[in-house]
This record gives sequence, structure tokens and C-alpha cells, in this order.
Amino acid sequence: MFWKLLRLYLIFFKIGLFSYGGGYVMLPLIRHDVEAYDLFPIEEFNEIVAISQMTPGPIATNAATYTGYRGAGFLGSVVATTGVVSPSVLLLYIVITILRKYKNLHVVQTILDGVRPITVGMISSVALYFFEQTIFVGRVFSTDIYQMKVGFIDFKELLLFSLVLGALTKTKISPILVTLSAGVIGMIIF
Repeated sequence: MFWKLLRLYLIFFKIGLFSYGGGYVMLPLIRHDVEAYDLFPIEEFNEIVAISQMTPGPIATNAATYTGYRGAGFLGSVVATTGVVSPSVLLLYIVITILRKYKNLHVVQTILDGVRPITVGMISSVALYFFEQTIFVGRVFSTDIYQMKVGFIDFKELLLFSLVLGALTKTKISPILVTLSAGVIGMIIF
């Protein structure tokens, strides 16, 4: 059992270390190793992917957890999950150690000052995308002027958005409660 758990850890450590681009990039690697190491019948892999997508959380972690469970039970799920997140934790520890040591250097401050607006821009672009997809019908914020078009505004969705925005900014209601309430309201009016 020890060797099976060690193999699971190493498989998922390798997947976590060399997969760049998120959970969907990891799925072919997980499938390959499930088949190569005969962790369980490969026909069940599609079920694991479906469960990983339905379960809250990152798909890579969920897939590792379910694969580990299917391959070696509860302890296998703990080991596989630990293996897939270990590279990120180690790399983060190394980066934080380096940043703490060199945080007063001008070049490090300049890099960090450049990363902040990029992060805000990336989050804003996702917010604009979802705003465009829910409130407007059409491509409003396209960089290609020929693809830009405005259909019409979905007033029900705009009203729900305004209510949620107001509840989050003007009251002290829990964001979780606001999210659940908006989901229920959305199911009723849509």
C-alpha cells in the first residue's frame, strides 16, 4: 500500500509541476497516467471528469481527489490531492522567500507596481465579458470595431445586477446570502 500511495503522490506531483494552464490541461495527463499505471478501468475516467466539473473547486484538485480515491481509497485521495498542490505550495514558498529577502530593491518594487494594474485589468476584462454576455445581447466591448454590435439590453438581468450591486455596496448583507438570493430570484424570473 505504501508504494501505491507513493506512486500516486509522485504522479500527481509531476502533473501539478508540469501542467501550466489550469485543470483542463491536466486532464489528458491524468488520463494517461491512469491508463499507464492501471489505477482503475479507463472507462470510468469520463465519470471522474464529470464529477470533477460538477463539484465546487478547481477541476484539477477535484480530479486528483477522485482519481486518488478510485485508485487507493480515502488515503489515496488525500495523497493525490496533496501531490497535485505540492508544487504550487513549494513554488509559492520559494517566491515569497525571495520577495521577502529582496523586497526593498527598486527593481522588485517596479515589477510589483507593474503587476498590480495588470491584475486589475485582467479581472476587469472578465467582469466586462460576463457583463456583456448577461446584460447585453451582442458584442459591445469588442476590440474589432466591425464585430461590435448592440442588440438590446436584457432589463430583467440589468435589474437583478443592479439589486445585487446595491446590496453588496450599500448594505452589510453577507455576499453568500446575496449570491444565494440572486440565484433563487434568477430561477424564478428567468
